[in-house]
Amino acid sequence: MDSKIASDERLHFRDRLQAALRAAKVPVRASTVAQEFNLRADGATVTTHAVRKWLGGDAIPTHERLVILASWLGVHASWLLYGDAENSDFTEKQPVPSLRTQELLLLRDFNHLSPIGQTVLREVLDILMKNLSSDTVSQDTKRRGKKP
Repeated sequence: MDSKIASDERLHFRDRLQAALRAAKVPVRASTVAQEFNLRADGATVTTHAVRKWLGGDAIPTHERLVILASWLGVHASWLLYGDAENSDFTEKQPVPSLRTQELLLLRDFNHLSPIGQTVLREVLDILMKNLSSDTVSQDTKRRGKKP
């Protein structure tokens, strides 16, 4: 049987997690949280079922996952777990990462490539960026009425 204290701790954690998700403008849905978490997890991935337990107040994540959650959401891990730290201090010093989901997916895919694949992709990107630069110069020149 579960103690009242343990049950209350899980419920308070749930409330703080949901508040942090809302503050970070992340939908409070298990599938969304699991997907976004796993992009940042670096091996400590979670299932939708596990996140559903967190959001329902039925479980508290392991320390490793708690740290990932806190970092992602821009809050103190101790606040998320116990509610005892000042989050304003943390968020001023630690900005929330600005990478979007698509960018994180690209980074994840890049990291799964072989070293040769990464080199090829870098070379393709270099070519694309050079073409982008020359296209931009060409368009600027046309706007000014000059020949490229």
